[in-house]
Formats: sequence, structure tokens, C-alpha cells
Amino acid sequence: MEKNPYNLQEAKAFLEAVIDHRFRALFTLSILSGLREGEALALRWSDLDLEAGTIEVNNTLHRREGAWYFDSAKTASSNRTVSMVPLLMNVLAQHRESQTAERLLVGEYHKKDNPKGWVDWDVVFATHKGGPLLSRNVFRDYKKMQKQANLREQTYHDLRHGAANLMMNSGGTSLAEVSKILGHSQLSITSDYYKHLSIESQRVTMDKLQAALTS
Repeated sequence: MEKNPYNLQEAKAFLEAVIDHRFRALFTLSILSGLREGEALALRWSDLDLEAGTIEVNNTLHRREGAWYFDSAKTASSNRTVSMVPLLMNVLAQHRESQTAERLLVGEYHKKDNPKGWVDWDVVFATHKGGPLLSRNVFRDYKKMQKQANLREQTYHDLRHGAANLMMNSGGTSLAEVSKILGHSQLSITSDYYKHLSIESQRVTMDKLQAALTS
């Protein structure tokens, strides 16, 4: 299936559109880190180091038969440490402050998931009551924000492809580095997924070469 993720201008427009949205931090994380949706929704605050600027990706979130499960990562390579850019670190820090304030207002900031009692999930991206987010609710708001920004419709997974697009076309980022960030098990997977970006990448490289030769 041909992929046509957001380019730089579209990504900027999308991030601008979600500035005041409840899921701003989640959307920003997805487009700046390339995490799979299940990986992003499974993040706990203990997985983030906002001072060092790193994310530990170890789990993925699934809902089966009415219960939440934090499953092990897809493959060994899916267990990874992802570096954050300052923009993402700042957005997540603001998100944590908002979530802390919300927790104080709500009181019991956790969700009763089973007869054994209350569960405090400590998830980074939570409902108003502190429980994990349903994927369908995230996608519903994602579609709304695309329309608000007058952007072409994309699947949520396209944000992951868009992150790879931005990394590979920003200059100086190798395919191997992108593969590691995305958590692909083999470099060939990254190459096959994003080979359609090679022409644009080549143009960026050749433009830099021309600039060097003519400066």
C-alpha cells in the first residue's frame, strides 16, 4: 500500500492545530518519535526521563474482553530507548503539569477495572479518571483535528510514517538510525517501507551539494 505521510509543512500545520487539544502531547509524541500507537498509549511516567530527554519503550497497550493488558513489546528490537527533542520534552512537561492539576480536581484519579479494587495506572496519556485511552477515541479526535487544519485524511499509523519521513529528509539521519528509533526488527523493513522517500531525500542531499559548490 502506497504511503503518503505528511510533509514538513503539513506536520507543522497539524502540530499548530492541536496546541490546545487534550491529546496534544500524544499527537506530538507520535509525529516526533514514530512510536506505534499501542506503544505510546502504554507509556507510564516511569518510562520517561524528561531531564535526560529519553523514553523507554517496553510495552504495548491492548484491550481484550473488556480488560486492559500491557503486553511485552512486539520484538526484541521494539524494546528501545528513544531520544526526545526539546520541543517534545517541553510539551510533555506541560502535559504532566496539566495532568497533575486534573488529578487534584478529580480526587480519585484511577479507574476501577476489576473486583479486586482500584487501579492507579500512572499512564502518561489518560482519561479524565486516569484510565488508559481507547484507541477509537484517540482516532476520532485525530480525524477532527485533521479537518480543522484543512489537511488530507491520514490513518493514525501514518503519523509513524510521517515521523520517518521527517527524520530521513531532515539531513544527516541514516536509514539505520531511523530503523533503530522506529524499533524495526530488520533494516530491510525500514528500507522497504520508506523507499518511496528516497527521491525526496536525494533532492535534499543534492541541494546541499549544490549549495556547497556554489557558495
